[in-house]
Amino acid sequence: FLLNNKIYLADMPGYGYAKLSRTQRLDLEKLIFWYLESNKNYGSPKKITKVFHLVDAKVGVTKSDLIMRDFLLKQSFKVIVVANKIDKVGAKNAAKSLKEIKDCFQGLKIIPFSSKTGQGKKEVLHEILLAKT
Repeated sequence: FLLNNKIYLADMPGYGYAKLSRTQRLDLEKLIFWYLESNKNYGSPKKITKVFHLVDAKVGVTKSDLIMRDFLLKQSFKVIVVANKIDKVGAKNAAKSLKEIKDCFQGLKIIPFSSKTGQGKKEVLHEILLAKT
């Protein structure tokens, strides 16, 4: 998606929850890693400057999330963690879910987000617009 005629927003498939076979899921993960790595290392004209790592707050941090975290940090991307579906955990469990995410993504900005309620929308849009600065 082209935003404001200057920022490209690429939506990567949700490999963790896609309805795929194990082999297809691994192939998709490899493709995502290749895309991110090749863009960073081979001077793509549309340079990735920031990655939004969506973590399902209801499901919690998965092994795939941790693998992606380690990969992104090794590549030195600016990473913003979006704790998606925060509305689905309920107010009582939201703090617990966010603590788990914060513990696993120490030092990274974490934005609690809900497409249903709009929570976090302004913060995510602000971070997208900062991508070119």
